Amino acid sequence: TLFATAFVSVSVLGGSVFADDEVAAKIGDKIITRAELNEKAASSLAQIRTQEYKVLKDTLDQMINDQLVADAAKKAGKTPEEFEKERVDSKLTEPTDAEVAAFYEQVKARAGGQTLEQLKPRIVENLKQQQGAKLYGEMIAELHKASSVAVMLDPPRVTVSVDNDPGQGPADAPITIICFSDYQCPFCKRVEPTVKDVL
Repeated sequence: TLFATAFVSVSVLGGSVFADDEVAAKIGDKIITRAELNEKAASSLAQIRTQEYKVLKDTLDQMINDQLVADAAKKAGKTPEEFEKERVDSKLTEPTDAEVAAFYEQVKARAGGQTLEQLKPRIVENLKQQQGAKLYGEMIAELHKASSVAVMLDPPRVTVSVDNDPGQGPADAPITIICFSDYQCPFCKRVEPTVKDVL
């Protein structure tokens, strides 16, 4: 299976360490080892590890951003709240009538018959939230450029065996691109020119 080789000889679950040859269950004189269990559950475990990584990465990003803001605020002699208010809140502007009308046209089909005037307060709030998120993102990007930030959190990876699969290029190339495709898939056909450009 695709993810069978993704897990090393020792796996960690719930804080305990299990060796691959450890017995997970016995049925009469038959046994199921931890390695067999890992292989059978590999696809589901890979999805869980990907979800876990996303939670960790999102949390880490927010912690880094908070620290960058705190450091910049301290340097400016302000509190983090005062710094963000100066760099974000104070730059917010009221959406124009044209912007509100354009947004309404985008959501009109899903508005359940509500008029522009009925939805205007919510649209204004939504547009200001978008504007605030953009300003905050620009502030964080600027702080990242001015700071030394190194992230050592690695994403989950799987080892895919290429064996005798068709390929091109040197076997010892520094980067290997593995493509899974379906001859009857229209999306696979659409991405083929891009793959060729990369190669």
